[in-house]
Amino acid sequence: MEKIIKMYNEYIKLAEKRISFLENEIAMGKDCEGDDQKDLDNNHKHLASFKRDLAELETNHMKEIVGHYEAAKILGWQKQQVSAYISRGKFPEPLQRLKSTPIWFKEDIEKFKESRGKMKIMYEEILVGKVMTSRSITVDEALEMIGFDEEKFLQENGFDDIDYNDFKLVY
Repeated sequence: MEKIIKMYNEYIKLAEKRISFLENEIAMGKDCEGDDQKDLDNNHKHLASFKRDLAELETNHMKEIVGHYEAAKILGWQKQQVSAYISRGKFPEPLQRLKSTPIWFKEDIEKFKESRGKMKIMYEEILVGKVMTSRSITVDEALEMIGFDEEKFLQENGFDDIDYNDFKLVY
């Protein structure tokens, strides 16, 4: 990766030198047919592209990568819990699946950890409230945690009654 980054830095230096040369040629009136201006425009485009690519490479290069074990450690879980979440499709998609382990950017696992415990209480498609918890809870417990007011909910949404089976918790 270091060699690729070095190569991009060299491309950028060369493009900047070429741009400087072409700008001087144009300023001195040596661009009779407009070819230098076209070449200059193309070099500006290439330079911008090189800089974008380099920034992306450097950003991704600096990201720490973790495997199964490290992900479990970050979350305070056992490796089996990570495996269970992966098999249920409830875990972040890995960056790559190696023969020995899937790998993720560490920051993706940390974001996942932050999002854990945030739960929405929904009635049909209506957001009723949000709760934070570090354990599994029932709909009744969640409604109690937000101080759910059935009468107010009925009035605000124009319902005659509520079917409590239509409440759901969305993680």
